[in-house]
Amino acid sequence: MRAFLIDTDWCIEILRGNAAAIHALVDLRPHGLAMSFITYGELYEGVWYGRDPETAVRHLRALLDDFTMFSITAATMERFAIVRGGLTRH
Repeated sequence: MRAFLIDTDWCIEILRGNAAAIHALVDLRPHGLAMSFITYGELYEGVWYGRDPETAVRHLRALLDDFTMFSITAATMERFAIVRGGLTRH
């Protein structure tokens, strides 16, 4: 399965109602959307400790309807480490 892996920052902007982020998500939706469990954990922490957790959790769960959850494997994290390390050194 192919899908666009959406990161935490983009999801935050979508949940905040950022029009550009929402439009980008709408454009990508037909091609498939994915989110890692790490992103989900970061988002859930943010909504749980926000000003209105009940409403925020509802919005997060509604957003998740469009996403496939992407499991993280050791190979994925190894590649992540190599790419991230390379980026921080340039």
